[in-house]
Amino acid sequence: MALTQLIERAKKIQEKPKDNRLDLLLSDKKKETKSVYLCQINKFHSWKKKITYDKWDVLKFFKYLQEEGYSSAYIRGAYWALKLYFESEGWSWEAKLPKIENTQIIKPALPKEDIIKIILATNTRGTAEEKVYLALSTTYGLRRAEMANLNQVDFDFEENTIFIRTKKGGTPRKHFIPSQILNLLCQHDFSRVPSTSYISLLFKRISGLAQLKIEGGTSWHGIRHRLNIELIEAGLPEITVLSFLRWKYRQSMAQYYYTPDLRDLDEQVFRVHPFLKYYNEA
Repeated sequence: MALTQLIERAKKIQEKPKDNRLDLLLSDKKKETKSVYLCQINKFHSWKKKITYDKWDVLKFFKYLQEEGYSSAYIRGAYWALKLYFESEGWSWEAKLPKIENTQIIKPALPKEDIIKIILATNTRGTAEEKVYLALSTTYGLRRAEMANLNQVDFDFEENTIFIRTKKGGTPRKHFIPSQILNLLCQHDFSRVPSTSYISLLFKRISGLAQLKIEGGTSWHGIRHRLNIELIEAGLPEITVLSFLRWKYRQSMAQYYYTPDLRDLDEQVFRVHPFLKYYNEA
């Protein structure tokens, strides 16, 4: 066997365990998290191509991200992604998480009037799928990832309920489905689970139907924020809104022992809900 062939074979033997080690370290991560981590590792490689790296490369990379305007949340994510990458390669990890100003973009609340325009435009010109996800968003204030997580098993159309698994440390819970959107949800096939990027595309499409010019950073979260504001302004207790929107409870004793009847709580919200009545006009 030629020397060059031996060298190539040795390289393959050395490289394979490293690839497997990174896969093993990422194996307990959710699909979306794994995808983000791999993207951040690839960005690190693209920024500076080397055979081996050390903590100075990592710190310089963080400085580069800050100068390019990446959010503090993105940089923290990159920190944990690169730490796993270094571990898989057997390199010493000495970098500390940098002190970063909170540059996370706060997604604005969409104006109530714009959300009503989107509902009416989607009612008349939207696809069945667009109507379903808009109804879920405007009724329950679902986050993008929460919509992407929904599956057929989360719906019980005998009891007319939906189970929502939350993100960001929120409280997962069962909700009751109001009559205004029941037929829409009954007719949809939730066994076909969309990606989060596809859910984002749906928001752009329905915004286009209403001919709205959407500012950067505005997304499904803008509907969630507006619903939160409207329910508070309608006079609902803060703890009721927290429960309905599945926010992570603050650790007060009152909230710790708060165990409301979920049907009663949902009906309280539905009575003053700012958007449900527009589905009667569909």
